[in-house]
Amino acid sequence: MLLEAKVTGNPKPTVVWDRNGTKLESGDHIKLSEGDNKAILSIEAAKAEDAGEYKLTATNEEGEDNSSAIIKVSVPGKKPAIVKELKAAKLLEGEEGKLELVVSGYPMPEVAWMHNGKNVLEGQHCTTSIDEKGLATLTIHNVKCEDAGMYT
Repeated sequence: MLLEAKVTGNPKPTVVWDRNGTKLESGDHIKLSEGDNKAILSIEAAKAEDAGEYKLTATNEEGEDNSSAIIKVSVPGKKPAIVKELKAAKLLEGEEGKLELVVSGYPMPEVAWMHNGKNVLEGQHCTTSIDEKGLATLTIHNVKCEDAGMYT
């Protein structure tokens, strides 16, 4: 990926690039360069996390100007996989119980929980979540005897 902007001014402006408000510096796969009144940002092998709003700010003692662009990065999909299996658990009646597993895939897969072959309905008794790392959690509030059984 390559972003290039014409930058002029007298005195010559300093140039700062940022992504989503965070200043960028040359590093592993990001290279910042200037020359011939141009500011260039190049990203080798762009990844999903490289997507966002890129802004170039040029500043000198006379003032500043900026330009920005929204960059989207398309990456190939990856089929869902269970990375860490659901383990047997003993839950105490009246307590809060949690069942967890870890999934991967791109985009992040959705997880549907089942209890004894029936869909678990989210509500006051059960809540579900999945974080950005794929940790899927079924939380059972105020565990009851009828919550015993096979969860998948």
